[in-house]
Amino acid sequence: MTDKFDANDETRTVYAVVYDNDQPVSTGQFLAETKIEARLTRIVTLADYCGCGYGAKVTEALETYTRREGFYQLTIHSELTAQTFYENLGYQTYGSKYLEDGEYCQSLVKTILKWEKNMDIAMLIAIVGGLLGCYLYLTKNN
Repeated sequence: MTDKFDANDETRTVYAVVYDNDQPVSTGQFLAETKIEARLTRIVTLADYCGCGYGAKVTEALETYTRREGFYQLTIHSELTAQTFYENLGYQTYGSKYLEDGEYCQSLVKTILKWEKNMDIAMLIAIVGGLLGCYLYLTKNN
């Protein structure tokens, strides 16, 4: 798996790794692209462990990190052989297929909803709106 590292590894990468005993069997990287968009990359599972759900666990762990850090959207640039895997995890294709490093690839995207933050903001707006309504009612009727 060490051949799957690149220049981003020293600066802005967050990893998820699944181990079988002491051996890493699946890994993936999170890269922040903007303040609200990020990319998952180099999601790899050793051949003997494919089909065991480890790639999905890595992807879901990175999605959890994405949500917690406040990112809105994730993209993946996938080889065509893995496209269905990502679609089954809720990713949608966009753009045309393209050739990268001799492999045909497809870009996919998934919106990561920030329910907790949105709910907190909605509750705050409702409380402030309610207080403002009470204030206006009381000042008008007194």
